Amino acid sequence: MLATSFDGQWAIRRRGREVALYALAGPLAAPKKKLTLPDETDALVWVGPPTVLARVSNVHAPVPTRVELIAGADLTPVAKLDLDATFSLAAVTGSRIVLVGPDVQGALTKVVVVRTAGTGLGAQPLDVNGVPVEHVVGLGSNQLFFVLRKDAMQIFDGSTSRSLGKAGLPIPPPPRTLGNALGHAWAIHASTPDIFVYRMSDGRPFRHAVGAPIEQVISHPASPVIVIVTPRGPVRLHCQAHSLTLIDCPWTAGTELALVPGATADDVSLIGLAPDAEVPWRVSVGKPALT
Repeated sequence: MLATSFDGQWAIRRRGREVALYALAGPLAAPKKKLTLPDETDALVWVGPPTVLARVSNVHAPVPTRVELIAGADLTPVAKLDLDATFSLAAVTGSRIVLVGPDVQGALTKVVVVRTAGTGLGAQPLDVNGVPVEHVVGLGSNQLFFVLRKDAMQIFDGSTSRSLGKAGLPIPPPPRTLGNALGHAWAIHASTPDIFVYRMSDGRPFRHAVGAPIEQVISHPASPVIVIVTPRGPVRLHCQAHSLTLIDCPWTAGTELALVPGATADDVSLIGLAPDAEVPWRVSVGKPALT
């Protein structure tokens, strides 16, 4: 796994329990710091501002779930929060983490929003009226897009945990993957050549045929650019221009990829780490190459 911070200053590469921290300002170099997680099942994600790593763990018995904040600059733990039930990471919106957990029947109906504030943590429940949660996507402005059982959809305010109303996006059937980009959500159906992009300001859907099976989608909440990985290589999709462009980069099968946002929406780059590499490469993907 390769993931970048919201401010575009840091990246982490995770392989099993081993985590390496990269500084993205200036020329790319070997990892600045490394960390070994207590357990391979720990979930790790960037949150902010301010920029920190959040670790969600279920191996600290008798504590069912522990959320820990880790300072991005030196990978030092700075705060922790113990929850009295078992939860797993579902989504992130800014400085808020969404956790979901099972009820007594085993359905994922328990939702908690954890707010991070530098070295502080606080939890607030979110009520989905007992309907099992299938997907959660973090949107801009602390909003959350929930897909519930039988494709019922709602938008919630992550700050207050209140519903902002129903949504009706034409998402593909399961098995599917959902994600977010700047002002947009996206969805794919397993091993198909199509990706659906939804403009969240009005819910308008756009369907794009990539021309090859989609193996992976790389997106970032601060970027309107999506990178779609296919057997032929990575393809750039701009959510606003709706243009598809093959990316010229040193990609090979198995390369871990992540997007790095810049000062503007079109200032975005793609970084990659081959399986045997320690130093990532970087190419600009904010605007399509001229032909």
